[in-house]
Amino acid sequence: MKYITTELYDVSVPPEFHGEEERTGVLLGLPSNSIPGQLELPLETIDIVNIKLMTLKELEYVIKHGKAGREEVANLLLKQDNPTYSDLNRKSALPGKPWWKF
Repeated sequence: MKYITTELYDVSVPPEFHGEEERTGVLLGLPSNSIPGQLELPLETIDIVNIKLMTLKELEYVIKHGKAGREEVANLLLKQDNPTYSDLNRKSALPGKPWWKF
């Protein structure tokens, strides 16, 4: 699996990022152009994983469409400026249609 999505509780973000039960969606695994994917430590090599804050629209789309939706959202995010940077003012990567019409 290339990307993972999950929901977190008790995240201090504006209410428009909260879905059901006050949960906030994040996408893990977007590659960075400026930060390496791995780091060599004295005892082992560790993976560095980006955590991207998702808009509610993106989260709902992934919930509805599963793996295919997660891949589509990730690919759309990668086309944005600074795809691995989480910004509370970022517009959804999804087109303007309501998510339930996809």
